[in-house]
Amino acid sequence: MKPAWNNFTCRTYKKEGAEVCTARYIRECVLDEVILEELSRVTAMAREQGV
Repeated sequence: MKPAWNNFTCRTYKKEGAEVCTARYIRECVLDEVILEELSRVTAMAREQGV
């Protein structure tokens, strides 16, 4: 499987079904980008505050 195709699906939807939750998923490559951006933001803030 190509990395762009790998994804995470809502656990509640998988376990409980459509009556409880809508089908949501996020591609792994998108999640990686979001996490890296957030880590960069937090570490920059820590550097500014001298932590």
